[in-house]
Amino acid sequence: MYIQCIRAHAFGPLVDEILELAPGMTVIHGPNESGKSTWHAALYCGLCGMRRARGRGTIEEAGLRDRHRPWGGEAWEVSATVELADGRRIDLHHDLDKKVGKAEDTDLGRDYSNEVIHDGALDGARWLGLDRKSFLNTACVRQADIRSIMEAADGLQDELQRAATTAGADSTAASALQRLEIFRREHVGQDRANSKKPLRDAKERCLQSSRAVEGAREGHSAYLRQLEEIERLQSASREAAMSLRLVEAAWAAAEARRWETNTQRARQLVARYPQKPPSNAEGTEAVEIVSVARNQWEIRPGAVDLQGESSEEIRRELERLPQTPEGDTRVHGDVAKARDVYRIAQSALDRHGKERPKEPPVVDLRGLDPRNVHVLSRELALEEPAIDPRIEEQFISAKKRLDEFVISTEERPSGQVRRVPRLLRPIALMIRVILAPIIAAFRLIKGILNQSARIRALEAQQKTQSDFRDAEAQLGSAKFKLEEVRRRRDDARARAMRHELPLEPSELDELAQRGEEADRLRQDMERWKKQNDQLRLEFDEAETSFRDTLAGRGVVERRSVSEGLARYESECSEREQVAQKASRRPYLERAYQDRRRSESLAADSDRLRREASAELRSAATAVGVTGDVDEQIVRRLQAWQRRHQEEVRKLDVAHREWAVLEGLLNGGTLQSLEDESQKYRTQADELAVGLSEQAIRSVKLEPDLEAQLGRQRAGLAVARQALAERKGGLDQFVHTMPSVAESEEELERVKAELDRVESLDSTLTRAEETLRTAQEKVFRTVAPVLRDLINPWLSEVTSGRYLDVRIDVESLLVRVTEDGRRWRQAHLLSHGTAEQIYLLLRVAMARLLTRKGETCPLVLDDVTVNCDSRRRNRMLKILHGISRDQQVIVFSQEHETGQWARKSLTGQRDRVVELREIRTN
Repeated sequence: MYIQCIRAHAFGPLVDEILELAPGMTVIHGPNESGKSTWHAALYCGLCGMRRARGRGTIEEAGLRDRHRPWGGEAWEVSATVELADGRRIDLHHDLDKKVGKAEDTDLGRDYSNEVIHDGALDGARWLGLDRKSFLNTACVRQADIRSIMEAADGLQDELQRAATTAGADSTAASALQRLEIFRREHVGQDRANSKKPLRDAKERCLQSSRAVEGAREGHSAYLRQLEEIERLQSASREAAMSLRLVEAAWAAAEARRWETNTQRARQLVARYPQKPPSNAEGTEAVEIVSVARNQWEIRPGAVDLQGESSEEIRRELERLPQTPEGDTRVHGDVAKARDVYRIAQSALDRHGKERPKEPPVVDLRGLDPRNVHVLSRELALEEPAIDPRIEEQFISAKKRLDEFVISTEERPSGQVRRVPRLLRPIALMIRVILAPIIAAFRLIKGILNQSARIRALEAQQKTQSDFRDAEAQLGSAKFKLEEVRRRRDDARARAMRHELPLEPSELDELAQRGEEADRLRQDMERWKKQNDQLRLEFDEAETSFRDTLAGRGVVERRSVSEGLARYESECSEREQVAQKASRRPYLERAYQDRRRSESLAADSDRLRREASAELRSAATAVGVTGDVDEQIVRRLQAWQRRHQEEVRKLDVAHREWAVLEGLLNGGTLQSLEDESQKYRTQADELAVGLSEQAIRSVKLEPDLEAQLGRQRAGLAVARQALAERKGGLDQFVHTMPSVAESEEELERVKAELDRVESLDSTLTRAEETLRTAQEKVFRTVAPVLRDLINPWLSEVTSGRYLDVRIDVESLLVRVTEDGRRWRQAHLLSHGTAEQIYLLLRVAMARLLTRKGETCPLVLDDVTVNCDSRRRNRMLKILHGISRDQQVIVFSQEHETGQWARKSLTGQRDRVVELREIRTN
């Protein structure tokens, strides 16, 4: 395709303006505000139009509308005239406001709109096998937007896969994956809480049915449990009634036995005590006197035997002891710490002095660094790469074929038309009218044959040009490498001569090594001196600190800290000897106090022993006991106490049993007690009717019998009430209980549906895996093609720095290498280099994605703005070379680009357009 011209009927500030373009390379140059970006947008809209969609459209379309609508309020219209590879010249007219247009043949007037309708509107990029979006992402580069192709990687996957197939089919793995995803969303969906699709719906219904089955089973289990509970409550009610009867019978039997026992006991006590026993209050005072006297005798203190020095002797020894001396008796911690620091610093300084390195020699490198001398040696040792003769032969052969093809396809001047004599003109006119249909048919056949020959010639031309470009690129790369090695070697020789250095690489390496050794020794000496100064400073600080510490402990020595330390240690030793003697003072003071307490306790003990003996003899006289010594009197008093205690015990027993008898009779007689006992026995026999004697005896009666009977009666009432309520609840539960069989049938039906959806999901997953494998295979097919297209340009535009390229076709991430080992991501390089690489990627993508037989025009806006002057010229040269095969349109405001264009674009296929600043009234 070749865009002949663009007409801006009303586009931004442009009204009824036309821009003529060349079939090769067109550079449109102008200052800011001259309409370059407007013409760039007009060219894109004139070829591709704008999609016809409901709503407000995309943000990109809104931005295009806001920037480029007519300033004067006219209808927004633009048109482009293009020539296709098949020879058709078509005028594309777009009404961008109404989003309608027309594609009309300028020669035959035929309407070809139906061939390029896309998204509801005309899209001339369809003739190239692209669409308006893929054309914008590859061949149409907007200002400062070169690297945006990475953001459009997903949208170019279909185009890349179509380009990789032989037939350019519309169905690709990417589109199939998209359709599978749409089908999955509708017929499977995702397994998440808010999804309404079949998979989640089937799982929800399966879960609900499972819960329903579980609920029905639990209801049936609850029914069985209620039946068991009713049986249990009936049994509990019977057991409560029986328990109440047993407690009542056991209580009656116990009462009968109690009354019979009391009656028998009363008979025995009446026989033993016909009268009340006498009182036992006599002799109580004498017992108390004897008990106190014996107690005082038992707790009397023992005799104290005092031995050792007396308190007076200890007092005199205390008076002879010296006082505790003032000052340190041992080396203080601060002094020891300062001494250790001083000795360590002195040792480190002495040891470092023995490690002084050798003095460095003097090596003259003429002001250069040893590393620079090594670099000069390597540069001088470079070998020239040989140029493969086959590359030159291929270039000469390809150039010869290209020249022959150009000569054979040049147009020949047509001969002069013979004029018919005036008299024969009527006859010639009549013959022309008669033969007109035959001539028209002949011309039609000739045109068809010429068109076919022209297509074959065009294909042969493209093949010849491609071979010539490849051979030219290989030869240029080889020559560039050779010239680069020679230039580097000459530069190194000039630098060596300028610095008066040897020109032999071996001599340079030896000189650099001696320089490195001298630098190393110089660095070692500098480090030694620096460390020596540091150690000297640390030693002085340690010595000063040691003096200050000794002064703080009372030792001032001006000459040597070692002598001050010796004097300090001697004084500490003398004070320690005095302190050891004085340290006995606390011990003797405690011994003096202890001895005085012991002497006082001995005197108190003697007094208490005499008092206890006197009280013991007085008590013995009071009760009529005699004896010679205290121990004999104590034994006789003990015997008197035992006799008296036995008499008191017998009276106590008699009084207690008399009290029991009075309690049993309770103011009555023995006969009335026997009658009451017989009444309780009769009642117990009546309650025991129908009950076993063993069951009655097994009942355990509590002390509070009334409370026990109350609990038994309350338990019986509760059991009967619970039984009645449970029977009523069971009747109501039976009417509302769900069917287990119906719930299980519904669960099986829902599980079958879930299995079907999950099987469909598994099938779709396997299909997606197969398609993704095919898509990866396509990517691996396309990547080498893009690499082979970019590599010749890459070496040229980067001055041979980057030699190879790798492209991840899925993400369009580009990596380049300098040495074939280390690969770097292109978008992380300098801004200018990254833009140049991605511009080459766009050109390669445009070539790859364009339909076979067509060429895609390149529309570039300020693509060299971030290039330096050398790379700018190389890039423009590459674009000029590309323009031999496809149209290249470059918009630029750079003065250097304009100069290059005016100098280089002098052929008939090229053109330079100068724009002026647009001024509005």
